[in-house]
Amino acid sequence: MADNEAQALDAWQLDPASADRSPYKPVSLPDLGGPVGCDLLLVSAASWAAEVASELRRLGGHRVILAVTGAQALESCARDAFQLIVLDEEVEDVPALDLAWQIRKIPGQVQPVSLILLVKELPAPDLTHAYGRVDIRILLSGPPRAERLQRSFRLLAGEILAWGR
Repeated sequence: MADNEAQALDAWQLDPASADRSPYKPVSLPDLGGPVGCDLLLVSAASWAAEVASELRRLGGHRVILAVTGAQALESCARDAFQLIVLDEEVEDVPALDLAWQIRKIPGQVQPVSLILLVKELPAPDLTHAYGRVDIRILLSGPPRAERLQRSFRLLAGEILAWGR
């Protein structure tokens, strides 16, 4: 299997026009990194999270806030505006889907916020439809490395640049 084919199997982008069983289509991560200097919230209590946050700061000059619980994520979103929010599907105190809905409902939140969900594998169709309804833009599986996240940001470059600062 070619390297690009393998990459396409671990990243899926929301395609609302999709008539398939899933609203997400497999995509290859671009070879080049994405936008730099983004305001980013990383929500994960996993052991890799602090290292990935630090590396995202180094790679792309991002302002990265790390929240280890859903409650901390909601507090951060109520206080600050983020262009990107990266959620680990295994957030400790709340299901990721519920957290995404709560983030979307925060009053006065600057939109659009691009949500990326880190998953172990492509979820079942009913769950992917729910993720699509909350407008999670990318599902990303595989090792949560900063370089892969930076490349996934490129898929959202148009949205991020339209957001402005």
